[in-house]
Amino acid sequence: MRERPININSNVFEGILKASCDLHVRKGSKIRYENQDVWKDFLIIVEDAEEWADVSSGGSSGVYGDVNGDGVVTAADVTAVYDVLLGKQ
Repeated sequence: MRERPININSNVFEGILKASCDLHVRKGSKIRYENQDVWKDFLIIVEDAEEWADVSSGGSSGVYGDVNGDGVVTAADVTAVYDVLLGKQ
């Protein structure tokens, strides 16, 4: 189980107002997110995630936050979520 936040570039969430987004993390990991660069910019961090999900295929890739199912979390995953939020998909 991954309780530690992955290290990401500071530009991954560029253009997203993190202060108004909810970040859902695994139970027991909130304090780690609150203390890590980039993730700590989310003002609302909720510990409720039990499992990870690959929302693109409905299955689990095994990597928490992997939206496109390629096995890693990258800016492409954030872009996919952003596109959904903007109604581009």
